[in-house]
Amino acid sequence: TSGLVVCGRTLEACQRLMRCFHDGLVEKQYVALVEGQPKDDEFTVDAPIAEGTELIRIAVRIDPSGKPARTRFVVEKRFERDGAKFAVLRCFPETGRQHQIRIHAQHVGFPLVGDKMYGPDPGYFDRFSKKALEPEAWVKLRLPRQALHAAVLELPHPVTRQRVKFEVPLAEDLRRFVDGEQQP
Repeated sequence: TSGLVVCGRTLEACQRLMRCFHDGLVEKQYVALVEGQPKDDEFTVDAPIAEGTELIRIAVRIDPSGKPARTRFVVEKRFERDGAKFAVLRCFPETGRQHQIRIHAQHVGFPLVGDKMYGPDPGYFDRFSKKALEPEAWVKLRLPRQALHAAVLELPHPVTRQRVKFEVPLAEDLRRFVDGEQQP
């Protein structure tokens, strides 16, 4: 995942930042490039998440006994590339679970481009981690990484407590994919 990361410069600042995330005081926006095109311009996925899958211990899964998780998605753009349909989604996670956006998008039929864990084949991640992912899998993935970008973070400053907002443009590799430019 590209984009913004927030870090504290002191132990106290780190602790305050962690409390802000825990208490839901941080507003986050991500941009995701997904396979397929949602019919609705805006939709919400409210699906609990549990840790671990049969194939991948560090993955998550949708499970009624999991922790509550909710993500709102807004379609920013629909486009086609070589006959395949894609969409650019603005993602607003209302909870902060591990891999939440990726599993929620996949759960409703729109896996992230390049996602080896929740993408087209559940075996991709295992073969990738063993450096044995075949060339045709890379073609199917379309990008060498999951197409997720942390675009906006708004939070209370750990010292002044004033709300601060950080924004960064879409990562260059993702912008090139959306615009149909060749990857380097």
